Amino acid sequence: MNGKKMSISSKIDSFSFWRRLGLASLPLSLAGTMAAQEGDRPVVDLPAQVVTAHRTPVEASRVAQSVDIVTADDIELTHATFGTDLLKSTSSVDVIQYPGGTSGVSVRGFRPQYGNETNPRVLLLIDGRPVSTSLGNLPTSNIERIEVLKGPASALYGASAMGGVINVITRKSTGELSGSAFVGYGSYETYEAGLRLGGGLTEQLDFDFSLDWIDRGDDYQFGDGDAYETGANGSGTYENTEFSRLNGSARLGYRFNDDWKLNVNYDFSDQDDTGMPGPLSEQKFDAADPSTRDFLRQGGSVDLTGQVEDHRLTGQLYFNDMDGLQVYSPDAASSYYRGRRTDTDIQEWGAQLQDFWSFTEQNDLLLGFDFMNQEEAHVARDSSGAVVSYYVPNYSRDKYGLYAESLNRYLDDTLILNLGGRYDWISTTVEASDYEQTSYQYAGGTDDFDQFSPRAGIVWKFTPGWRLHGSVGTAFIAPDAREVAGYYESEYSSYYRVSRGNENLDPETSVTWDAGLEYANTFLTLDATFFHTKVDDRIVNVDTGETEPAGSDGKERRLYTYVNAESQKMQGVELTSRFSIDSLVDAIPGTLDFTANLTWMDEATVYLEAGTEPVKNVAEWKGNLALDYGIRGFSTRFNARYNGNRWDKDYTYDDNYGGDWYEYPSYWVFDWSFAYRIDEHHKVSLYLNNLSDAYYYEKLDYPLEGRNASVRYTYSY
Repeated sequence: MNGKKMSISSKIDSFSFWRRLGLASLPLSLAGTMAAQEGDRPVVDLPAQVVTAHRTPVEASRVAQSVDIVTADDIELTHATFGTDLLKSTSSVDVIQYPGGTSGVSVRGFRPQYGNETNPRVLLLIDGRPVSTSLGNLPTSNIERIEVLKGPASALYGASAMGGVINVITRKSTGELSGSAFVGYGSYETYEAGLRLGGGLTEQLDFDFSLDWIDRGDDYQFGDGDAYETGANGSGTYENTEFSRLNGSARLGYRFNDDWKLNVNYDFSDQDDTGMPGPLSEQKFDAADPSTRDFLRQGGSVDLTGQVEDHRLTGQLYFNDMDGLQVYSPDAASSYYRGRRTDTDIQEWGAQLQDFWSFTEQNDLLLGFDFMNQEEAHVARDSSGAVVSYYVPNYSRDKYGLYAESLNRYLDDTLILNLGGRYDWISTTVEASDYEQTSYQYAGGTDDFDQFSPRAGIVWKFTPGWRLHGSVGTAFIAPDAREVAGYYESEYSSYYRVSRGNENLDPETSVTWDAGLEYANTFLTLDATFFHTKVDDRIVNVDTGETEPAGSDGKERRLYTYVNAESQKMQGVELTSRFSIDSLVDAIPGTLDFTANLTWMDEATVYLEAGTEPVKNVAEWKGNLALDYGIRGFSTRFNARYNGNRWDKDYTYDDNYGGDWYEYPSYWVFDWSFAYRIDEHHKVSLYLNNLSDAYYYEKLDYPLEGRNASVRYTYSY
């Protein structure tokens, strides 16, 4: 696996923090030099608007926090099987990813949470609607852009926005009907097809509709690993990684007049017989517990927006429903999983009301109310069909939130200040749990708590091309049912890992401040942002050092539980750059653009009573470098993704690395895409992924695809 098993204390920085910070800030020094050379070249302000930072459209240059924007061009030039693949190839994020789409994404040093999280630390939205699902389960063919807000957002969104917010913004077509349809084929017997159509039906009625389908008929080959990593039967094949998925979305909009519009939205993701292979090491030693998953996620909303004098009003009613059925093979190695079936149902509904009041030309006030109800239920059955206990108890949660924020512009729009806060009240009810064949019981109960989360931000455009931006804010997250009352066991070659909940947990709270400097002109944008976060009462899963008596198989039973750590600290620097090379060098035919999006983590540490440990699955360096070229209907992108060393616990089946802390190796993944538009209707595309055939993983023992390719034909109308 090319990683390192070592004590944490043996990892020594060879540079001081300030020396490395200076190294990370070199691009801004370059910007200053180029600005001096530019002379009288006209400087333009960025016209793009973002909605996630303030829950309403605001010019990007007025936003104090860092926001990454994944554009329609990024989506077009990236072959992403899952939404996670798209985001990690365009933004500097941390990722945990398993075969079949189960994944989690995080920013600024928080550990990624995978699966269908109802209580995440990075909030996922579709058009402002909270969605408790993995990015792997989102429709991609109707996405207009994705906004990644980095930094705390509880002052506007409440719980689950400690690290940031990912807002998937879909198309809202008007005017003449337009769309496209595509078919494609790729490695591992992968077929795909999709279509998109949208526009105006009448002067008042418009719509959008999309479908995309993919079917992988063969197990994939992972990259070129060493002898240990050859996989089952000495091959490079990761068995049980086939899947099939159908995604879709629809929108119908009705404009009552120039001021008022109603949109009805619906989207879904349907997976059948998705392969869940389990760890590669289990396949190697004939100890695998393979399963398949059927999964249906659907959601929708009714949105009303209007203008009444100086008030921009919005209201939304929404729902989300997720039903997942996992069926383990009757040939599973473990008798515990053999023939087992687990069914998970998550239901959510909520309402949002908001008033954006522009009471002067320079001052705006945002007022809003949110309500959300969540219910999560689980049923597990053994091979005989008898109901057995599940590792997460059933629970329900009600969330209420009131928020307000002022946005103020001074000195001819060169000084922007925002100040706001939100009050949340949350009630959680967890059902009683009696886990079979264990001594662990939870009597059930209800827990209520409230929280106030303030934030403030400032932007100072001290010259036409330079701006300073900074913000400070708090965030929080409540313990979830798994952490309070969960119970699960994992079997390894020589021991069981037994984890129990802790009903005495406190909510996590955090304080973050950041400060950045940006330079922008007609051909270049550079930004460097330093951030620092301190989390109090961080909830972590720890080894208690205790054991239970061994079972009949003689294996040791190591006990784990959830505790509130003393604190967690993260700090680092985010670097973004966009460079239009052809705008500076007239001799270049066509367009040539370079983009970079990097994050350096100086610290990501959990402080416990017994000492310190690193935040799991967070890379010191991560990011993407991309070079785009286009001329006369031809376009291409070469993308290089780097993910640095990360720490995690080694849970490989054979304990090859000792079952202790393990440092993941760093890796580069290179992708190259080509597209040629034959005429206004016809386009062909070629995607070459993982060109170097790198053996890499986002989670130890779950390697991802090696070198692969796909072709696509698109008809636009």
